[in-house]
Amino acid sequence: DSGGSAEAKAHSFWDHGIFRHNLVFDNLGTPLNIGSYIWQGVSHTGRFRAPFNTRDSRFYHNTFTDNLGPAWYLGGIDVSANVFQNNILHRNDWAGGHEQITRTADISRDNRFVANLFRGDQPGQAVLHWGDEYWRAEEANKRTPTTGGFWSQAHLNIDADPSFVDAQNRDYRLQADSGAIDAGDFLARA
Repeated sequence: DSGGSAEAKAHSFWDHGIFRHNLVFDNLGTPLNIGSYIWQGVSHTGRFRAPFNTRDSRFYHNTFTDNLGPAWYLGGIDVSANVFQNNILHRNDWAGGHEQITRTADISRDNRFVANLFRGDQPGQAVLHWGDEYWRAEEANKRTPTTGGFWSQAHLNIDADPSFVDAQNRDYRLQADSGAIDAGDFLARA
């Protein structure tokens, strides 16, 4: 929607979507900008256009690595009820602050980040830009509110080496000793 957007970056909008089993690498910026906004004005047809939003969507089992910007940027008033689970976010924003996710302060607090692997180029880095603060994966797990003993904005996330077979030659399969193997959480329970 470049005609209605006030900036040049690409936006992705999702409503009840599923983004699963993708490998995203070597982008020269942030590959997924989830930045909702309300388009101010009307289209050339004279009809009102609804807000551009991302809500009720699921992002499962993806690998984001070696991108020049953070893997995901989430901002805007209508980013709500999304689940980011069992993803590997590794060595993104490698020329900057090693941000794997940028989550602005204005989005809803009902988005969940569950059992993801967040790693910069070294262990222990603050890789989550959470509002006005920078957190390590463990800090996010501890500092986001928990409801009912299980629901939290950030839960079970780890800082581990994904141990790709040969990242320099773009072989992003996991080695047998990878910290990502068996580190995810169930998508459903019966």
